[in-house]
Amino acid sequence: MLSKFIPKSTTEITHDILYTMDVNCSGKSFRDVALDTKEFNEFKNEDSAWKDPNGDKLILGVIDQVCAVIN
Repeated sequence: MLSKFIPKSTTEITHDILYTMDVNCSGKSFRDVALDTKEFNEFKNEDSAWKDPNGDKLILGVIDQVCAVIN
């Protein structure tokens, strides 16, 4: 999944952050596999471990929506 984080307030050193996220529907987990501030997948994170959303409502909502589309 591709996503974009936009900070609530911006300054000269604050940038939007682009993420590429893998979602594990059966395990309700995720991992960030790449990120950048200019284009998707510029910096790959090959060793990213699967993470539990730990109750984060935004991430849980994203996982639910992605998995609903897949199924």
